[in-house]
Amino acid sequence: KRMSTIKYGCDPETFAAYDLNGIPHVISPAILNRDCGAEIIGGNNKHPEFIRTEDFIWMMDGAAFELTLRHPYESPIKMWKMISTAKDELKSFLEKFVHPEFGQIFLFDRPTINIDVNPYLSRMEDEQVWQGFIFGCDPDYDAIQGIKYICVTKDVRNYPFRHGGGHIHLSGEDSLHDYIEYFIQLMAISVGNYCIANSVFPSEEKYRVTSYGSPGRYRPQLYKGTTKGIEYRSPSNSWTNLPEEKVGELFSWSEKAIGWLLSERADIIEKYLPETVKAITSCDQELCREILDSVE
Repeated sequence: KRMSTIKYGCDPETFAAYDLNGIPHVISPAILNRDCGAEIIGGNNKHPEFIRTEDFIWMMDGAAFELTLRHPYESPIKMWKMISTAKDELKSFLEKFVHPEFGQIFLFDRPTINIDVNPYLSRMEDEQVWQGFIFGCDPDYDAIQGIKYICVTKDVRNYPFRHGGGHIHLSGEDSLHDYIEYFIQLMAISVGNYCIANSVFPSEEKYRVTSYGSPGRYRPQLYKGTTKGIEYRSPSNSWTNLPEEKVGELFSWSEKAIGWLLSERADIIEKYLPETVKAITSCDQELCREILDSVE
């Protein structure tokens, strides 16, 4: 079967940060608004917007800034270049702010960042501040754990980290949505392994995988209410900082996963999924590379 024109999207998360004893710590967008005057220009109470252009929006998502690309891309490289442009815009925006207690604010674009709960404790009744202290508020699913995985909202006031996702959206081929659990398993074997194998932050990936980065996480999507698609939620934001050649390789693996689904390659799942789960959940980069070399 001929592959349809695939369209690509992504909604990576990143952080506003300050230096505490030589270690970057997150400052939530809500606190940046309250204490530094970072203007909210739109959105809603859960996702207030701080930057809006014709191509992208930066909004609050809990303790993070989340990027929304305003249209899909037929070229993943063009998408990646727009992500880079958007991050440059956010970097310039954040560097305008000096917090009266924390000092200079800057962009921290890695999978895991520390958080100091103490400055927030007296402000938990502020709904937007509180959003930075819960995980799992929007339901997702797991194509590997199946019904054993239940998305629940967690109070993470005592959890010392926050994590940045690099969720990948694909549409343009209905089969990805119609056979989503099989496809997400194939994405784990291909894209999931590639992201871990090439991450320059393996220790930070290991912290994230316990909360958000397990290999089978996904959401089904209907874009504009009618276009079927998928959101693969396992990758962190680290792939968005890869060089162009590596990004091209990454999305060639997504194309392979689509090809495997359309040609009904269940044998790939049977052969490689168990080791993939082991490799990604332990952030074993060498094992990820071995799987990719073997399946290729």
